[in-house]
Amino acid sequence: SREHAIWSDARGWLHVAGGKLTTMRSMAEEVVDRAIEMLRDRGLEGALRACQTRVRLLPGAGKAKLGSLALAPDIEAHLNETYGARVDRVLALVAADASLGRRLDPELPHLAAELVLAIRSDLACEVEDVLRRRVPLALFSRTQGLDVGEETANLLAAERGWSEQRRAQSLLQYRTAVSASRMWRPPPDRAGTTSAE
Repeated sequence: SREHAIWSDARGWLHVAGGKLTTMRSMAEEVVDRAIEMLRDRGLEGALRACQTRVRLLPGAGKAKLGSLALAPDIEAHLNETYGARVDRVLALVAADASLGRRLDPELPHLAAELVLAIRSDLACEVEDVLRRRVPLALFSRTQGLDVGEETANLLAAERGWSEQRRAQSLLQYRTAVSASRMWRPPPDRAGTTSAE
């Protein structure tokens, strides 16, 4: 269920329970409006207005400005859909280091610069966090991102000042998670194919 409840207690605290990520803006709107109502009931005067979330764009909303870089159509579409008006962050990394403009997977539009951005700007803290949530190769790549796991671990180690042991731990954690996600696959038959193929 995506239902949620909002209530206040005897201390005057506002509580929210339930809901889903997809309903967070509407829940936030209700909470802000309820908080304003509570403040007015307690005598607060001044310029309090209803929540503005319906008319405010999310960060990055809008069309990307891709500049003069010649990008493949699928990469342009991906950058527009993923970063919107914040695409300049990805392109700045590519402009500073052309090697970051390469594809991470030949079949997908994700660029190496996205790994760096995830680590530097999006608070990614582990290989799994980068490859499952920020640059979702775990979901879309045939290798589930295993072929860029080492590179990702190295970037994290360099950015975070990790020891070799800490770097290896994060990489092993990711490899273990990918292995666990493959447990459901049926065993190969004698010809080497699975029954799902």
